[in-house]
Amino acid sequence: PLFRRGIGGGFFLFFILSCGDGERASYLRQAEAQLPEHPDSAQTLLNRVGNPYELSDDNRAYYGLLRTWTDNLLTSSVNSDTLLRDSYLYYNKVSEGGETSDSVLLRRYAQSCYLMGRYYVSADSTKQAEDLLRRATVLADRAHDYRTTYLAYSYMSEMFKLTNPNEAIDMALNSLKYYTKSAKNTNNYLSLLGQTSECYLISGNYDSAYSYAGKMYDVSMVEKNLIKQGSALRMKAAIELERGNKERALELAKRGMLHVDETMTFYAKYLLADCYLRCDSFSKAGAILTELTQSATPENRFIVFHQLAHVYSHNQDAASLLNCHDSCFDAAEQMYFEALDLKDSYYHDVIQKEKQTEQLKYEKREQKRGIWVAIIIAILLLIAIIGLTLFMRNRIKLLSLQRLNELRTHRREIEQKAHKIDIMQEQLFNQSPVITKIRKGCTAQDMGEEDWLALQQDLDSVFNGVVSCLQHHEPHLTQEQMELCMLNRVGLSRKEIAHFYHVTADAVKVRNRKLKRDVFGISDSSISILQILEELS
Repeated sequence: PLFRRGIGGGFFLFFILSCGDGERASYLRQAEAQLPEHPDSAQTLLNRVGNPYELSDDNRAYYGLLRTWTDNLLTSSVNSDTLLRDSYLYYNKVSEGGETSDSVLLRRYAQSCYLMGRYYVSADSTKQAEDLLRRATVLADRAHDYRTTYLAYSYMSEMFKLTNPNEAIDMALNSLKYYTKSAKNTNNYLSLLGQTSECYLISGNYDSAYSYAGKMYDVSMVEKNLIKQGSALRMKAAIELERGNKERALELAKRGMLHVDETMTFYAKYLLADCYLRCDSFSKAGAILTELTQSATPENRFIVFHQLAHVYSHNQDAASLLNCHDSCFDAAEQMYFEALDLKDSYYHDVIQKEKQTEQLKYEKREQKRGIWVAIIIAILLLIAIIGLTLFMRNRIKLLSLQRLNELRTHRREIEQKAHKIDIMQEQLFNQSPVITKIRKGCTAQDMGEEDWLALQQDLDSVFNGVVSCLQHHEPHLTQEQMELCMLNRVGLSRKEIAHFYHVTADAVKVRNRKLKRDVFGISDSSISILQILEELS
């Protein structure tokens, strides 16, 4: 029983742990269903999971991937690689480096490669980022995860547009190609068209750049997306400036100012000021640039003051030009110090992340050690329970054998005593003159009152006072019934009793039956008078 209880307790504990991990796995699946349309809801579901290091390896890797995706959609960046790196290493292992045929593992491995590539870009590890992003495109294409494929191509296009414009164009075109295979989102499609147009613009292919900017404008007109219309018009204006069509660029820039969101206000005004400057409208350009000097970022202030210097130089305003150069220097100096701060912050974050990683690894090691200690203790307890069970079983078996031997010995002793009693009874019977007289065939007429008293005394002495006990329990017995009982106790047969009374054997049978029924209250024919009297003695 103890062994069965131990096994039952182990299964119960395993069932509880499985249910807990299963509930959290359900949260993970629900969170994935909410991505990418509702990342805030996905974040809420992921927060319910609790400590990810309490999950199984599979669910922990799954959690790290979903958490990074969610943070990326909410903040447009990948800032932490602690959980993501664990996810990447896990999926790299279980998918055999991308050689698996399991589409789910392949898709998750591709997504972890894409996100790790994003992280390495933010950490200035361009070569590692490029390798991971290229691997993500291949794996995602094999897994038919076209969303991850076009996102990876799009991100590589942004990476290469300044250093390798032709490569950036190829990446942008591939991004558009795979986007058409994925779920349709017009806003993303317009952004990809603008990205492709910008890559062509940087490479100097103005016709292709203008063509994609035109597509962006046409689609945004159909979708009535005013913000993207303004972006397309400003893109066209920038292309016309590069072509030298200053008046056309100014017209497009003015139209582009009609539809501007908050994030593009500075760029739209700066482009309009640049068009005015190219068209020699220095006063209008100066007014716009002066307004832009209030920009919050030093990078924007630097390029504004740099352009404003051209205006003051044309106006021959030496004092304003000197102040403009000072402001430009101040902005550059602020950019330099911010860069130093960012560098220090980056190294500080790296050190903190390494400490956090080491702390998490330490906690994980301690957790595993605790689990192994608990398992070892449970095994030892199970072994102890099994050993105790076997010991108790053997002990009970030994005690049972010992008790059985004692019973057998006691039985032999009882049998020996009974045999001695039988011998003594036989001797007493043989020595009793009345019993000898009855056994020799005397009849009731030959028996006197003294003979019956002598028989009673002999029976009491041999059979532990059987007659006295019978008189005590049955005081209403008649003399004839008492005599019949004594003859039965002597052991006479029905035929011998019939000879004693000079009656038939059937008459004796009837008398015995009546005696059992009336005196002893027994109707069972299988029980004899002798058996009843033996019980009394």
